[in-house]
Amino acid sequence: MDFNIKVSQICLFQDDIHCLTCSQDRSFLCWDLREEKRISSHIQRTGGINAIALSHDQTFVVTCGKERSITFWDLRDPNPATIINPAHDGE
Repeated sequence: MDFNIKVSQICLFQDDIHCLTCSQDRSFLCWDLREEKRISSHIQRTGGINAIALSHDQTFVVTCGKERSITFWDLRDPNPATIINPAHDGE
C-alpha cells in the first residue's frame, strides 16, 4: 500500500460530519469525521481522480480525472452509474 498518495480534493456534506476525498490512487472515500473512520470506498478502473462534486441531495457524486472522463456515482452502489468518455484525443 502506498501511503504517499495525496488527497486531490475534499467535499463536505451539509451535516459537517461527513466528507468525501479523492486521490490519484483511483479512489474516492467517504469519511465520518466525528468517528474518525472511513465509511465506504469507490474505485474506478483507470486513472487517478482529480476532482469530486456532491449532488444537492447528497446521494450522487461526479468525479473527473487523469483519463479525462466524467464518472457519475450513486453512493449506495460501489460501481459507477455512468461514464462519459472524452470527446477529443489530446486536444
